[in-house]
Amino acid sequence: MIILFNLNKYVGGGEILTIRLAQYFKDNNVKYTLFSFEVDCYISEQAKKRELNITYWPQSEDSIAYMNQNQKEVLIRGLKDLFDSEDNLYSFTFCLRDLYNSLYIFTRLGVKNIRFSTGIYHPEDVNYLSSFSFDKSKIIIFNRSLLESMTQKNSVLYINRNALITSLGREVDSKLPFIPIPIPLPDVIPMKEFGNRNQIKIVCISRFVDFKIAAVLAIIRFVRKNKNFELTLIGYGIYKFVLLLYMKMYGMQNVKIYSGIGPDQLDGLIDQADIGYAQGTSILEIAKRGMPVIIAPYSKVLDIFDPSFKCMGVFGEQDDYNFGDYTSNGGPESVSIESTIAKILNDYQHHRTLTVSHTQKFSVDVICQQMHAFIINSQYQPNGTTFTPPNGPLFKKALRKLFKIVGIKH
Repeated sequence: MIILFNLNKYVGGGEILTIRLAQYFKDNNVKYTLFSFEVDCYISEQAKKRELNITYWPQSEDSIAYMNQNQKEVLIRGLKDLFDSEDNLYSFTFCLRDLYNSLYIFTRLGVKNIRFSTGIYHPEDVNYLSSFSFDKSKIIIFNRSLLESMTQKNSVLYINRNALITSLGREVDSKLPFIPIPIPLPDVIPMKEFGNRNQIKIVCISRFVDFKIAAVLAIIRFVRKNKNFELTLIGYGIYKFVLLLYMKMYGMQNVKIYSGIGPDQLDGLIDQADIGYAQGTSILEIAKRGMPVIIAPYSKVLDIFDPSFKCMGVFGEQDDYNFGDYTSNGGPESVSIESTIAKILNDYQHHRTLTVSHTQKFSVDVICQQMHAFIINSQYQPNGTTFTPPNGPLFKKALRKLFKIVGIKH
C-alpha cells in the first residue's frame, strides 16, 4: 500500500498533486490511502467528493516538532495496529514536515516493512525548523544529512536540478531523473487570441506567503505605473494586508483580488486575461488555457522593498522544469518585468506557442506513472532505529499557541 502523507489543510500545488495522484492510483487499481486531516481540509473534502481512500490524522497539531510528549503518545496510540495487515508499505510525503511526521510515527509503531520517500517541491524546504532558531545552521545540516541519505537510496524526488543542488547544498553530478508536477491537460489546449491593446489584462495566481509576497507586490507595482493594464489577483494568505495597504496608499483601481476561489472556478477568471504571471503549479494552471505566462520567482519578505524586482522570463523559453525556484536576482535568467511584458506584446503569438508547447510535457497521466514507479522503487529505511527530529524553535512554538488562541490559521 502507498500512503500519500500530506497534512496541509489549504489548497496549493502540493495538495492538488496529492489528489491527482490518489485519483490516478484509484483509476489504475493501485492500493493506496491518503493520510490527512478530517475537518476544514481540502484533501479530505476532495477525498469524500471523489470517493478516495483516506486515513485521518488523529491530532489537531500538524507537526511532531511542535508536540509535547503527551500529544506524541496520544498520536502513537491512535495509530497503533492501523497498518499491521499490510505486507508492504510505501510512505510518500510532499514536504519535510510530513517526512518528519512519517518517520517519527512509523519507526515507533514498529512497522518494519515500510520504505520512505519524499518530494522536494520548494528548495527552501531544507530550511524547515531553522527560522527563528538559535542554531539555524545545525538544523539545516540535519535536514541536508537526511536528504543526502535518502537521495543515495533513490528516495527523494526532485522537480529540477536547482531543487537538488539547493537541498543538498552542493553541486551534484547525478543522473537522477527529475519529475515535475503534473497537470491534467484538455484534449486541445485553446490558443488565446490577443485582445484590446489599449486595455491589457494580467492574471496572477499566488498564495500571499513569505516566499511569494514580493513577486505579487512587484506585478501590482507594475500595473500601478502602467494604467493601460488590469490585474486579476487570485490568492489568499497572511500577507494580504500588505497588498491592500499598498493599493490603498496609491488609490489603485486596476487591481481586483479574489480569495476563496476553488480549482474548478479558475478557468473562468483565467480566460479573461491576456498574460499570466505565477509561480509553481499555478504557471501550468494558466498555461493550459493557451496564453503566455511569466515566471515569478520565489523570494524573501524584504524583497517587497525592491523596486527593480525581476522575473524569470516566459515559461517555455528555457527547456527545463523551472517554476520560479531561484531568487529574483539570483539566476542568469532574471530579467525585468517591464522588458518581459514588452517582449510578449511585440510577438504575442510566438510566446503563446512557446508556453503551450512546453506545457505538453506535464501531462498528468505520464508523470503520475513516473511517480508511481519512483515510490515503489524507493529504498530508504532508517535501519530499525527510531527517528527523532529537532525541536521546533521556542519563538515559533509560542507564536503557534497564540495563533490557536486567537483563531488564526498558520
